[in-house]
Amino acid sequence: MPYTLSFPQAFGTGILVSSPSPSVRAARPALDACIDEFDRIFSRFRPDSVVNSPSALRRFPSWADELFEIYDVLGALTDGRFSPLVAERLVKMGYGPLFGQEGDHPLDFGAAGKGFAVDRMAHILDQYVSAYTINAGGDIYTTEHLTAGLENPWNFSQALGTVDLEPGTALCASSPSRRHWTSLDTGEEVHHILDATTATYASWVTVSTSAHPTAWADGLATALFLTDPQRLRHPAVPEWNFARIDTEKKAERSYSWAGSFFSMQ
Repeated sequence: MPYTLSFPQAFGTGILVSSPSPSVRAARPALDACIDEFDRIFSRFRPDSVVNSPSALRRFPSWADELFEIYDVLGALTDGRFSPLVAERLVKMGYGPLFGQEGDHPLDFGAAGKGFAVDRMAHILDQYVSAYTINAGGDIYTTEHLTAGLENPWNFSQALGTVDLEPGTALCASSPSRRHWTSLDTGEEVHHILDATTATYASWVTVSTSAHPTAWADGLATALFLTDPQRLRHPAVPEWNFARIDTEKKAERSYSWAGSFFSMQ
C-alpha cells in the first residue's frame, strides 16, 4: 500500500499525495506551506487574497509570471475567451464570496491555477521521493505508471473510459457537470465555463513535455470548450493529447491519446 498525505481542504477539492516511499512524509511541512502560499495569493474565495485586493495593491511573486504566460498564450489562441477577467461575470452570477460588493473586480485563475499549484508541489516532492502521484480533485500528476478512469459527467459513479499515464505525465479534466448553480442575478441555471463556442461537455488532456505539465493540461482542458483543438496546436503550446465528449454524447480523441472510451448505451 502506498504512503498517503491528505490535504482535504486544499483548493476546494482536496489533494491526495501518494508514494511507495515513507520519505514522502517528510515533505508535508513544505507542501502545507506551498498550498497556503498559493491559496493566499490566488484563491478568489478568500477575501484577503491578492486576487481579491484592490488592483493598486496586488503584488504577485515572480514565480507567478510563468502562470501568466500560460494565460497569455491560451488567451490569444481563444480570441480572449480564456482570461482571468471572467471573474467579474462569475461574481455577478454568485460564484464567489464577493457578490454585490463594490470596488475592483477580482481575477480568476481557476482555469489553470490548480494545475500550476500541483506542478509547484511536484517540484517539492522531487526533493524527497522519486515515485509519487498527486491527485487534486481529478487533476493528476504522476511519476509512476498509472491507469486513470475518465469520469462520466452524467453519472459520477461510472467511468466513460481509461487512459494510461507514463511517468512524468499530467492528466486534467474539465466539465460543467460538477460546478453549476442558480445565478444570483438572473435566477438561471449556470456553470463556471463561460463563452463556450464548442459543443464539448467534458474534456481530458494529457501533457508530459513541459516545465509545467499540469498547468498546461488544466488550461487546455478548459480551452477545448472555447475553440477547436486545431487552433491550440501551436509552437508556444507543449505537445498534448486529448479526449472529449460533446453534449450529444459523441466522443472524440486525438490520434496519440493513450486510452479509449467504453461503449456508451
